[in-house]
Amino acid sequence: ILTQRLDFSRGRLTFGGAGFIPELDFAAETRAGDVTARVTVTGAADQPTFAFSSSPALPEDEVLSRLLF
Repeated sequence: ILTQRLDFSRGRLTFGGAGFIPELDFAAETRAGDVTARVTVTGAADQPTFAFSSSPALPEDEVLSRLLF
């Protein structure tokens, strides 16, 4: 990821539920070779969920590999 530029297409930080822990909703993408890779970060800030997808569709581990290398 350090060598890839991620362009954010969505970014939302909301405070609403119980306590002071914000909810995250971020999406970013980059071009990695012949694949457009997407990263989404959602959920509570203290336990975020990361998801990796791509176009054309590849398994998450392959998308992560393309982002890292």
